[in-house]
Amino acid sequence: MTSTKVDIEIWNGKGDFTLWSQKMKALLMQHKCVKTLDEFWEEEIIERKRNKQIDTTWSLIFLHPSNSVIREVGKTETAEEIWTKLESLYKTKSLPNKCYLWKQFFIFKFDPHLDLEANLDRFNKLTQNLTNSSETLSGEQQAIALLSALPEKYKDLRNALE
Repeated sequence: MTSTKVDIEIWNGKGDFTLWSQKMKALLMQHKCVKTLDEFWEEEIIERKRNKQIDTTWSLIFLHPSNSVIREVGKTETAEEIWTKLESLYKTKSLPNKCYLWKQFFIFKFDPHLDLEANLDRFNKLTQNLTNSSETLSGEQQAIALLSALPEKYKDLRNALE
């Protein structure tokens, strides 16, 4: 079996924390230590293996934020503690944040300088951010917003889809 080295960008406290955390969890899964975030352990796991996995998880998470973020979470001692601290700092679910996300969703327009795939990626990021902030977004809402966001050059497509 071959292993592939995966590089995850350094978390600098800006941008999409949810996407970074998903990648980080995948990396932890690859190293077979993601369960250390849950602090749930089956009885048959020996203490030494558990401690080794906890140390590995903590170090993998600790090595991926930028220096300024490490200063905020550096006093943590367990994987669960550092993960919880990162989520509390960067995964906001406040009312102003939700209002901002909804506004961005409803005013979304395709950027004419970007290709279709890049625009769809921007749209998917908006919908994922809303879902991650515990908001419910129906398929109909997504379809209407996407059709409304299409530029004039896609009017035939828009008409066919409507």
